[in-house]
Amino acid sequence: SMEVTLKRDSLNASDEPAFKRARAGLTAKQWARLTENHQALLTKGFADVEELSKEGVQEWVDGVLTACGHDADDISEVVEILKKQKVTGSALVHLTLEKLMVVGIKLGPAEVLAARIAALRVPPVPAFPRRTVKVDDLDIDACVRPPDGDRPKDFVCLDECVNACVKVVEENLPKETMATNPRVPPAMLSRCMRGGKTTMLCKLFDKLKESGKNPIFISFNGDTIIHKAPGEEPLNLVLRAIAVALMKEKPANSDVAMTVQCDKSTLNKFLEGKGNIVLLIDELNVLLKPSDTEKYEEVGRFLRESFLDPSGRHLVFSTHISASAGIDQLLGKGSGSSRTATSMKMPMSSEMKKLRAMHSECAALTPCEAVYYSYIPSLIFSVKTQHSFNLRDRFESISKPPPSTELLATFLKEFFGGTRDDLSGAIRAFDSLTEFSAGKVHWVLAYAGFVCDYLGEHKIAKWISEIPSLALRVESGQDWEAIVIVALALRCIQAKFDEPHELLMLPAVMPKLADVVLRDVPTEHCGRPADMLEWWKAQAVERHPYIAVLSPAYAKMAVVDVMWVYRKSESSEHIVRGIQDKLSDDLPNKDMPVGMRAMLFRGKAPCSTTSPAKRLGWSYPGSEQICDFLGESLRSSYPAHWPT
Repeated sequence: SMEVTLKRDSLNASDEPAFKRARAGLTAKQWARLTENHQALLTKGFADVEELSKEGVQEWVDGVLTACGHDADDISEVVEILKKQKVTGSALVHLTLEKLMVVGIKLGPAEVLAARIAALRVPPVPAFPRRTVKVDDLDIDACVRPPDGDRPKDFVCLDECVNACVKVVEENLPKETMATNPRVPPAMLSRCMRGGKTTMLCKLFDKLKESGKNPIFISFNGDTIIHKAPGEEPLNLVLRAIAVALMKEKPANSDVAMTVQCDKSTLNKFLEGKGNIVLLIDELNVLLKPSDTEKYEEVGRFLRESFLDPSGRHLVFSTHISASAGIDQLLGKGSGSSRTATSMKMPMSSEMKKLRAMHSECAALTPCEAVYYSYIPSLIFSVKTQHSFNLRDRFESISKPPPSTELLATFLKEFFGGTRDDLSGAIRAFDSLTEFSAGKVHWVLAYAGFVCDYLGEHKIAKWISEIPSLALRVESGQDWEAIVIVALALRCIQAKFDEPHELLMLPAVMPKLADVVLRDVPTEHCGRPADMLEWWKAQAVERHPYIAVLSPAYAKMAVVDVMWVYRKSESSEHIVRGIQDKLSDDLPNKDMPVGMRAMLFRGKAPCSTTSPAKRLGWSYPGSEQICDFLGESLRSSYPAHWPT
C-alpha cells in the first residue's frame, strides 16, 4: 500500500521534489520509479483527476501501479481493461474495489487502485502551517456536539434509552479498572445506518452536561470538520479529533482542522485531575474498520488507558458493527486487558400513535410499513420526511465483497437463524444493514432487498420492494402475501445449501437442488392451481432437480396465493405445493386438487398446528410453525405481531 508522509513543516521549503512527493502520498522509493509525467499526474487532486480523458486515466493508472512495483505485464493488462470500458476521469473517481474486480482486474492491482482512488476523495492537505496544540489551548467547557438538523422534536423512545445510558455511565464513572474485576466496560450503541445513533449520542451529551458531567463529543461519520488526512495514523486522528473538540478557538473548517497536531502526553496532562469525563465517539466503526487492524492496537490501548481504566472517566461509542477485529482492539481482546462492551438499548417502538406523531408525513404510516423498517423511529422518519434520503444510495455507499454462492448461503443462514457464526467473514461488510440485540442479528427488511439484488436474487428484491406500496392497501392482505412469498423463495434457495424447512413439504430423501426458479405468472393463467401448473409445464427448464416458485402477482385465485413445484428430473412427476394467506383466522372454502397439497398461513393462527375438519389436501400450521418458517428477520412480520 502507499505510505503517505504529510509533514510539510518537516520539509525544507526549497525542497520542491520532496514536497511534491509528499503531496502525491509516495515514499522516496516509489517516487523514484516514476517518469516526470507520472509524477505530475500523481500530484493532481480529485478535481483534476476527475477531468482526465480516457488516455489520461490510462497514464494515471500506469503511474499508480508503477509506483507500487507492479510489472509491465500487470499494468498493461489493467490499462487494456480500462481502455475497453472507456473509463474517463469522471468515472475513475467513483470506482471501488468491487467495481474494479467485476470488470476483471485482479485483486492485487485492484486493491492498490481502489486505495488510491479513495485517497483522492479525502480533502487535500492544506497549505496552512501546522499547529501543535498545547494544554493552554484546551478547555473542557469548549466541547459542543453537532447541531440537531432535520429531526423531530420527540423521537419515539429516545428519552428512556438515553436515561438508561446515563445510568450506565454514572455506575461506571467511579470505577477504576485496577480495582475492578471484571474490567470497566465501554457503553456501545450499535445499529444499522440511519438507526438513530448520532441522535442518541447528541441527546446523551445534553443529559450529561445537565447533570454536571464533562462530555467530549467526537465523530468520524463525515459530517463534521474531522476527516482523515492521507497517511494519517488512526491514533493521531483520534488525538486530533479530541484536541479539536477541546480547543477554545476551533478551526474554521476541515482544511484548518487537518493542520492540528496533538500528542498523548498533552491530552493526558490536560485531563489529569479532572473528573466526570465522558468521551462520546460517533461511528467508531469508520475509524476501526473491520479489516485494517495493524495500527488499531495502540488506539485501543490509548482509549482504554485514558477513558476506561481511570476513575472519573468513561467511554460511549456508536457503531454499525458490534463485533469486528477493530472493536476487539478497543476491548483489548488477546492483549490481557480483555473486556466486553455494554450494549445499550436503541429506540424502537411498535406504538403506531407515537410513530405517526413524529411528523405530518408520518401520519399515514401503516403497521406493515413499521415492520418493513424494523420499528426504528429514525429510519421511518428519514424515509417519510427527508426526500433526499435514499435507501439505495445508503446501500451503495458501503464497501462490499464480490457476490458469491458462499456469501448468499451465509446471508440466508443469518437471515433465518439470527446467529453470527462467522465474525470475520465477507458477510460482515453488511452489518450496517442489520439490528443486533439480545445476541440475535435481525436483517432490516428495507435493506435486505438490496442485499438480495446484489447477490443476484433480483426477483426477490423486486418482491421485497413492493411491500411498502402493498402495505398502503390496509386490510387487503397483499402485504402479508408478499412477506410469505419472500420467505418461501428464500427458504427454497436455502434448500440448495442446507436441509429444507419442513413446511416446504419436499421429499424426505432428495438429491441436491440444481436450481431455484422464481416466476410471476400471467394473470390469465392464475384462475386455478391446475392453470398455473399447465403454464409452468410449457416453460423451458434447463437444470434438474429444481424448485419453481410461482407467484400469481396478487391476482385473485380460487385456492392458493403462491405455489411451488419440485421436479427431480425430466421424467419425474411434478410435486405441487401451495399456500393460502389470510390476515385473520379464516379457513379455505375449497379442497386442493387431487395430488396437490397446500397450507393455510393465518395471520392470527392458533399457537399449535390443527387439522382441517372438512377440507382435503390442506394443513393448518400453528403460529409457532409459521414464525419458525419466517425466521429471525421476518418473525416480526407475522400479522399477529403487527402493532395496532
